[in-house]
Amino acid sequence: MNEPLDAEVAAALDHLGFRARSWRPLSTIRAAEHRRSVFRVDLEGGRILKARRLEDEATARRLFEVRQVAPPGFAPVLHCHRAVLLEAWIEGEDLAHRTATTVHLIEAATLLARLHATRTVQGRTLPATQSTASERAAAEHARRRLAADGSLRDAETDGIGAALARLDPERALVGLVHTDFCGENMVIDRDGRLHVVDNERMGLGALGLDVARTWYRWMLPPAAWECFRVSYRARMPHDDALRHFAFWALVATLKSAVLWLQLDPARAHVSIARLRQAMADQEQVEL
Repeated sequence: MNEPLDAEVAAALDHLGFRARSWRPLSTIRAAEHRRSVFRVDLEGGRILKARRLEDEATARRLFEVRQVAPPGFAPVLHCHRAVLLEAWIEGEDLAHRTATTVHLIEAATLLARLHATRTVQGRTLPATQSTASERAAAEHARRRLAADGSLRDAETDGIGAALARLDPERALVGLVHTDFCGENMVIDRDGRLHVVDNERMGLGALGLDVARTWYRWMLPPAAWECFRVSYRARMPHDDALRHFAFWALVATLKSAVLWLQLDPARAHVSIARLRQAMADQEQVEL
């Protein structure tokens, strides 16, 4: 216990009757970006929890409500007290450090499809579609930032702008999304079962962008991505998320590149390379 336990986390544990034996802070980009706290907490008696302090009570409550309707396979939130969420701790090896088998890819695609098929939260029906205007505007802003920074050449900047205008579906199917569905956040437990952890960004959004973020973040080899894509499509009653994939891949990579420029400029080249790949992929389709 080299660092003090977050005071709000400690208060939540005490309020719920849990006695912490030891703890350690966990570092995540999201936590650093929003000044949140994340801890692994070992309780007396051997139980382990993951404790998150979010930025405010309203955010914690919204996330708690959303995560109550997530399908089995997503690590559940057990308690919400003020701005603190207490989650089940899943012990195992994440898929970022092992080769995902066909079984894992199919299981992961099935979980994402089930999440996307969720239609109600706390008895409220989710909207079916939304305009792409805000995402398009964010992508255009990111494109200009990358051009001004010198990360993109003039020809690339113009080509991306033209592709965004040409590929924009103008309306997107929306639903419950994960926003960080990748190998780092998928754990295989000792019994070989797959669990999705680090679900703190779950919320309402465009399904196509969620799939594109998975393509961007997981960086699967082509054959593995095709297995994931086909498995996801087979379990969805529509193909909206994949039909406009080229547009969403550009949006996801543009937004991520700008984020990395802010958080860790030395790593922004990864996003730029992925952006160029997205452009090359959609150009190849048009040939």
